[in-house]
Amino acid sequence: IYPERHYAHCDAPDDCLYCGATTANGIVIEEVIHDCDYSKYEYDEAEHWFVCQTCGEKVYPDSHYAHCGAPNVCLYCGATTAEIYLLHTFDKYEYDETEHWRTCRVCGKTVRNEHFTTCDEPAGTCMQCGASYTGLILHFINNLDEIEQYDETYHRFVCVVCHETVLEEHVFGDDDTCNDCGYHKEPAPARIPGDATDDGVVDGRDVLRLMKYFAGQEVTFNESNADVTGDNIVDGRDVLRLMKYFAGQTVELK
Repeated sequence: IYPERHYAHCDAPDDCLYCGATTANGIVIEEVIHDCDYSKYEYDEAEHWFVCQTCGEKVYPDSHYAHCGAPNVCLYCGATTAEIYLLHTFDKYEYDETEHWRTCRVCGKTVRNEHFTTCDEPAGTCMQCGASYTGLILHFINNLDEIEQYDETYHRFVCVVCHETVLEEHVFGDDDTCNDCGYHKEPAPARIPGDATDDGVVDGRDVLRLMKYFAGQEVTFNESNADVTGDNIVDGRDVLRLMKYFAGQTVELK
C-alpha cells in the first residue's frame, strides 16, 4: 500500500530518508533534497539558481525570463541581462482557414501557428484554437530510433497511438543531415557557366541547344548554366557571349 520512490538528503545522498535503505542494497535514489533559501537567487548572465546551505550545490538552475513590459529584467531573480526569454500577455486566439494567432496586449507582438490536432483527438478541429480546418495531424512516437529513412524527401514511423505509418519531411540542420532520422543530403552539383546541355562540358552543343530554343523548338536546358551574362535572364545576349567565347574573344562566362 502507498508505494513511494526513494528520497535522500544531501548530507547522506545514498540513504533513503524514509525507509533507511541504501544504494548499496541496490535501490535507486530518485531525488536528493537540499536546504535552500528559496527567497534568494544567485545568478549570472545566462541563468539563475539556488544554493544549498548544507552542501553548497547549485540547485534548480533555470534560464532568465522577463515580461515584455520590462524586457531586460528577469521576473524571478531581478538580473538585468540580454540573455532572456520574453513572456507576453496574449489576448484570445483569432484564426482563419489555415492558421491561428494571438497578439500581446502590452507590446503588440503577434505569434502565428498552423492549425493542428493529434490523432487521438476529433479530426478537423484545431486543438489549440478550436477552429475547423483540414490539414496537420500530429502523431506519437516513443523515441527517434523508431524513425526510418524513406527517401530523399521523407522519413517514416509507425504512430504508437493510431498505428498509422506516417511520412514526414526531413528537417535538415546546418550539416545537411536530418535532425530526426540522420539522412544526409548530398550537396547540389557545382554550377558550370555555359553548360546549357548539363553534360559537364562547355562546347558548341550548348550554343546549338540555345539556338534551337530561341528558334521555337521544344528543347530543355539548364537555365542557371545558360545565363552566362549574370543578369538572371536567358536570352540572345547569352548566346552571343558563348559564340564570342568559342571565337577566342576574352569574355567572362558568369
